[in-house]
Amino acid sequence: MKKTLAIISSIFIFLMMLAQAVGPISVHAESNTEKYADGEYDLPFVVWQADKNETSVADGYLKKPAKLIVKEGEYTVQATLNNNSWWQYFKTETASSTFTDVEKINEDKAADTSLVQFKVKDIDQILNAKIHVIINGLPGLPDFKYDNKYDIRFNFDTSKIPLAPEPQPEPEQPQPEAINLADGNYTIGFAALHATEEKASAMARYLNSPAKVSVEGGKYSLTITINDHKTVTGLQIEGKQPAKVSPNEAANTREVTYELDSLNDMMVAQVQYTSGGHNGDQPLRLSFDKNSVQEMVVEEPEPEIIDLKDGNYTIGFAALHATEEKASAMAKYLDNPAKLSVKGGKYNLTITINDHKTVTGFQVEGEQPAKVNPNEAANTREATFELDSLQAMMKAQVQYTVGAHNGDQPLRLSFDKNSVQEMVVEEPESETIDLKDGNYTIGFAALHATEEKASAMAKYLDNPAKLSVKGGKYNLTITINDHKTVTGFQVEGEQPTKVNPNEAANTREATFELDSLQAMMNAQVQYTVGAHHGDQPLRLSFDKDSVKADGEEDPEEEDPKENPKDKDPELQDGKYTISFTLDGATEEEQRIADKYLGSSASVTVEGNKKRVMLTLKEEQSIRSFKVEQNGEFIEAEVLKVDESTGTKIISFEVDKLISNIKIKMEIQEQPAAERLMSFAAYNLLNAGDDSIVEYTFNLSFDVDNIKLVEEEEETPKPGDGNTESKYAEGEYDLPFNVLQDKTDDSSVTNNYLISPGKLIVANGKHLVQITLKNSSWWEYLKVQTDQSGTFADNNFVDVTTLSENKKEDTRLVQFEVPDLDKLLNAKVHVIVKGIPGFEYDNKYDIRIKFDTEKIPLVSGEDPKGEDPKEEDPKGEDPKGEKPDPTIDPHNLKDGQYSIEYKVLKYKTNQTSVMNDYIITPATLTVKGGKMFAAITLKNSSWITELLTTKGGKLVAPKVLSTNDQADTRVVEFAVEDLFERLDGRVSVDIPTLNYKETYMVQFLFDPTTIKLLNGQKDPKDDNVDDDSDKDPNKNPVVDDDDDLDFDRDSDKNDNKQGNNDKNKSKNDVKNPKTNDKAKIALFLSLLIGSLIPLVLKMRRRFI
Repeated sequence: MKKTLAIISSIFIFLMMLAQAVGPISVHAESNTEKYADGEYDLPFVVWQADKNETSVADGYLKKPAKLIVKEGEYTVQATLNNNSWWQYFKTETASSTFTDVEKINEDKAADTSLVQFKVKDIDQILNAKIHVIINGLPGLPDFKYDNKYDIRFNFDTSKIPLAPEPQPEPEQPQPEAINLADGNYTIGFAALHATEEKASAMARYLNSPAKVSVEGGKYSLTITINDHKTVTGLQIEGKQPAKVSPNEAANTREVTYELDSLNDMMVAQVQYTSGGHNGDQPLRLSFDKNSVQEMVVEEPEPEIIDLKDGNYTIGFAALHATEEKASAMAKYLDNPAKLSVKGGKYNLTITINDHKTVTGFQVEGEQPAKVNPNEAANTREATFELDSLQAMMKAQVQYTVGAHNGDQPLRLSFDKNSVQEMVVEEPESETIDLKDGNYTIGFAALHATEEKASAMAKYLDNPAKLSVKGGKYNLTITINDHKTVTGFQVEGEQPTKVNPNEAANTREATFELDSLQAMMNAQVQYTVGAHHGDQPLRLSFDKDSVKADGEEDPEEEDPKENPKDKDPELQDGKYTISFTLDGATEEEQRIADKYLGSSASVTVEGNKKRVMLTLKEEQSIRSFKVEQNGEFIEAEVLKVDESTGTKIISFEVDKLISNIKIKMEIQEQPAAERLMSFAAYNLLNAGDDSIVEYTFNLSFDVDNIKLVEEEEETPKPGDGNTESKYAEGEYDLPFNVLQDKTDDSSVTNNYLISPGKLIVANGKHLVQITLKNSSWWEYLKVQTDQSGTFADNNFVDVTTLSENKKEDTRLVQFEVPDLDKLLNAKVHVIVKGIPGFEYDNKYDIRIKFDTEKIPLVSGEDPKGEDPKEEDPKGEDPKGEKPDPTIDPHNLKDGQYSIEYKVLKYKTNQTSVMNDYIITPATLTVKGGKMFAAITLKNSSWITELLTTKGGKLVAPKVLSTNDQADTRVVEFAVEDLFERLDGRVSVDIPTLNYKETYMVQFLFDPTTIKLLNGQKDPKDDNVDDDSDKDPNKNPVVDDDDDLDFDRDSDKNDNKQGNNDKNKSKNDVKNPKTNDKAKIALFLSLLIGSLIPLVLKMRRRFI
């Protein structure tokens, strides 16, 4: 027994000694891959933006430092999230380059924090992450909305983390051998091995051998075929994702191609797979056999060319997925077959798009269609592409809009050569109308594009047309009746070569140069009605029998010695308009001319003198304008400078209009970076800068189309209309909506602008005033001066600040809008300040859409075309209430009343724009049989004078009070007869619009609306207290505290509050106060008396 025990003890001691010897080797072997020692440490870090090494806003929402847990070479990071309720998700990148949600350890709802943890493969490398943040309301800002997803990167500071003990040297592992191949294409066999053992990997069956290798310039493209495409969801080699993936759904395979700097005989790989409900990640090694390399001949299929002789055809095609052999989701939008027109080796391919509104764009081989023919009624569009050749397979791209989603979808068009059929184009032989040289008129009918009926566009085209025939060429001139509505007009796909607008008449002459005149010709009209833009095809049917010569002499009978082109037109004294062009101008010169000169001028003729007047745009950039006279360049005379519009009118004399006029312009185009400062300041700071460029132009006047300007009518008064805007002059509420830059979804900016804004229409201009909320956050708001431009253009200007309320943190801004019916592009820079724990700094683009539905037109017609029969201005009850039967407007007792009224244009039934500057009802005071009306004027600073008729003379009313902050004032004037109109005169001066005018108006009172004001005695009681005021000319006084400012949102608020509040608002008339203090003394004495018992009771309690 003792012997056995000794043997066992010896074996135990031996094993312990062996363990001491082997143990450290084992530990060192395991720690060979461990850089840092096991333990828990504080881990400082910084969060960077996705694309640059700058601190992300997310950095402020993670508590520092984090905790690092190191265990057996694995790193786990624990971090605390502030504002936990904002975080929708927080995902970090894994070793397989996928993103997984972090693990939430605990949550503190009271502090709104949470503790999360995540694994990090290499703590010394940047860690990519994705976050989603939603903020619904902030302290003091319940309407604040923020929703954003973005990428961030973690940079960990491991400088204070202790390193693991120095590992023992391991036996040398064989280094992978590089397989060097010359440029070319090869196949190479490989084995998929276990990651650590010398046996086949379980993933081997999913990887097809051999692989393909393409070598070019020392770079290797390795392509491996995955056999089970649906099971194997990912494959990486040496940590790299494939650069190209080509799936074959039918065969359930997938080719994956990797771009490598070198190909080694042993390479590390990783497979992700899905089996049943299990997702796995499997490491392995790829052992490439150098001896199996074989050169491979790559047979790239030559694109099949479909050759057709000249003619017209149809051809069937299939719309295929961009990379897979299946139908594209876009196939349903493309009509089959397509049309082909072949001429001279050129192919015109026409494809019909079925859903014109959904499919917003379509390209073939990267080219836009050369011609587009929409059919709005059928919601289709024909797109024609000009191709050098037609291939059996061609690439295409579709852009589409579904709801608020905008998409871009690649696809392939597979044309079937065997389906080609010759197409008989049934085009009726169009009769050619042949005319000898001369000038004619010709009648025509504007017909529907496909049906034998009149086109809806016929009303916009004046009949007959004009024809000028010379040398077999036909110049066709058609007058467009509504110049502003019809924005474009083409005949046989050609734009007019000459356009002569007549702004006063709202017409435009469009001239087309034709090789021949056919009895039937195709045309196209573009139009704008309100906010709608349309494109309408039609046909022009010319009547040969209606041709008439206009009576001009036959050119053949003219005196050959006299060339009309050498003779200036004979003009009577007067003012004319004339268009001009630039002879020999380069593209850049034409751009400059269009920007600063325009294309028309005015000519004043007095005796033998002709004086030309040009309106220069962006006058601050034009340093000099000189005209050549007698061989010298003389500075043109400046007649007027309008800083508000940035224009300058210059004038110079000419001998002959038929002669080219040479001019020189010096232009200093302001750099974009300097446009934030005034141009004068820029010039001062950059004195001596030689950025001024001189341009020389030859002006060629179109003397054949010079037009006499009719005598201008009296300067239009506000509200009387103008020739530049379709909206009547005045001030209106203007609702609007702010849209995102690329979709029609509302922008978050919408929450920080107060709608409606104010619209001021005067002198043809539209000035919009909008209030910004959280004014301190707005770094800038810029609007685009050219509404046809894009966000990439350099024509955005800062809005003008009119006033600022720092207490309310609001700002009133103003900007001009050329066309209210078009979207206005704008740029915004917002920096959110003063909210602890929240940082925001962003610049973005927006679009502003104005609602002009309720803005009256110049003609007085309702923009929506409502039935005028519904209007009954004579019997209209503005407040919807019946008159008080106890009040006789013909026999009013002394007292104070309210009465509705309005201001009319002088001696008309039309409402004057002055009506927008008053608050109704008025306060009517009756004393001793005399009546005095007290009214409140809005925008008081603009109304420099108001006179009313008294005793047949215009006299100034008495000013009862003014409120500078609200810009209002209350005035009182005598009214002799409530049933008669009261003449008045008003003077308006609006400096911001450069508008100053005086005009007559008439006040019209509505006696049926008279009501006794609250606190007044019943007029039936003759015992009216007259002690308050014995003098009927002494008027009640209104204090500034009466808050007479005008609530522009009153209509909106009324709608929200319901009928009860509406009725209340009608009765709460803000009036001048009376001076009766008797009731105040009575109430004061009652108040003091009521306090005596309370004081006695309290005194007993505390004694």
